[in-house]
Parts: sequence; C-alpha cells; structure tokens
Amino acid sequence: MTQMPAPTPPVSNVPVSNVPGPNDDTTAHTGDRWRLIAAGSVFGVAILGALAVLVLWRMFGMTDEAIMPAGRISTSAPAIVIDIDRLRTQFPIPGSLLGNPVTSLAATAADGSVLFVGLGQAEAVDSYLLGSPLALARFRAESSAPGDSAWQVTDVPGTAMPSPPEFAPIWQRSASGRPAVLPVSDVLPATVVIMGEKPKPGLDVVLDVRVKVPGIDIVTAVTAAISGLCLILGLVLLYFALARSSRVGR
Repeated sequence: MTQMPAPTPPVSNVPVSNVPGPNDDTTAHTGDRWRLIAAGSVFGVAILGALAVLVLWRMFGMTDEAIMPAGRISTSAPAIVIDIDRLRTQFPIPGSLLGNPVTSLAATAADGSVLFVGLGQAEAVDSYLLGSPLALARFRAESSAPGDSAWQVTDVPGTAMPSPPEFAPIWQRSASGRPAVLPVSDVLPATVVIMGEKPKPGLDVVLDVRVKVPGIDIVTAVTAAISGLCLILGLVLLYFALARSSRVGR
C-alpha cells in the first residue's frame, strides 16, 4: 500500500527569524554613516554662515552703513582743508565683495551747529580761501587705532574771512547738515573743505568714515535665516542617525 506524504504545516505556523542578515546590517551602517556625514556638512555650512553674520553684524548691525571714527580736528581758523588720497577704513572685507560700496566723509560739529563740506579742485580752493586763515589737516597713515588724534594740523595765518561757501561756484560736490556727509570714494584724490555755513573763527569737528552698501542688511538677515535652517536640519539628521544606531546596537 502506497504511503501518503506527511502534510506540510501551514505557513502561519512556520517560525520566522527576525535576526537581520549580513546585508541588512551593512546597509543600515552605511545609511547611518551617510547621515552623519550629511549632518556634519550641514553643521559646517551653519557655522560658516554664523561667522559671516557675526562679521556683518559687527560692521553694519541691521543697517546698510558702517561707521568708523576718524578722529577730531580743533582749530581757531574758520576753515579746514584736507587733501585726501585715500580713506583708511579698517574694513576686513574687500569692497569688491560688497558690490562697490559708497564711502563718505562725515563731519560733525562738537557744538551741534550746521557744517558745510565741499569738494573742489585744489587750485580753485586755494583761490577761494586766499588770504583767509585756515587749517591744513593731513591724515597720518601710521596712526594706530581709529578715533585717535590721527590728524596733523598746520595753521596758515590770514586776515580775510571767506565768503559763504554755498555761493562759491567752485564745488564739484558739497553737503550741509548735522553731520555733513560727503561721498568721496569715486573722486579720490580730492581736496575737501570743512567750514560753517556762515564762516567764523573756530572749528571743533569730529570726523568719521561711512561705508554704505545698499542691501547688505537684507543679505545679513537672509544669511542668518539660512544658518538657522542648516542648524535645525543638521540636528534632525544627527538625531535620526544616532537613534537608528542605538536601535541596531540592541
């Protein structure tokens, strides 16, 4: 009599092993390694962005203009004449990277009065101030920190009082105010004259250099936002990589 084969147990009763095979373990470790590499790269971008924001914040704050002190000039004369070849700005970023910023010289009267700042040809300035007492100021490039007494002032005697500067037809560019801010970066070298709107003896002027970069405040805000997002993304990648590693290790 032919014997019948033993019945096969149903699939549901066959024990299934949950132990991962060698290929599964290798794939998991590879995935975790790439997550850690991605997290490190994103953290690097976040750190570089944060450093850039810190530099821009220290220079500009949340504005588009950096202000750097340039010393103080006091004289008994009614006019200060400065021959400017270049402006030392203590700027850590090359101007070309900031989109050709506009550099200005700003003059503020210590007593709060309105000042006039004009830029003209040296010969025309000499003719306008002929016979008037004036102070010739030269910026000492070897001076150390901004805000120091970085000006060498030479008094030139005279007896005549200059006419009101606003009526003199010699200025290529001029500005008045508290402070008077005169853009000069595109016309250097230049001869700059500082005086009161109504010339009178005695000037006490605080000077600073202003570098204006339109849109740099937006760049700072966007860079800060990108750095923050990269930091969050890096933390998420790091969390999933470590969480999976801890599960696999059990």
